[in-house]
Amino acid sequence: MKHISNPDLPIILKNWPGNPVSSSGRFFHPQYRFELTWADIIKWKSRPNPYARAKRKETWRATIIKDDTFLKNKKDGHIWLGHASFFFRINGRNILVDP
Repeated sequence: MKHISNPDLPIILKNWPGNPVSSSGRFFHPQYRFELTWADIIKWKSRPNPYARAKRKETWRATIIKDDTFLKNKKDGHIWLGHASFFFRINGRNILVDP
């Protein structure tokens, strides 16, 4: 199994070989390999979505505040960028989370 790592980043665990990479160059978790077949995709798309009705009825929308003050100062804070993405500033460090 091939592993790669960034030599510019500090490694905490001694003798860490790096992150496992598949033969196609994709990162993966060796204990929880997940590979879809075309049959899996067709089965998934052909089944009804149990949340479809609730999603159609949902009318709540986030309020959009167009204020870039946070971007122009150095104060701690956070911004929801959309979906599951957030930008945090904590003790002068900028952290972008986009799972």
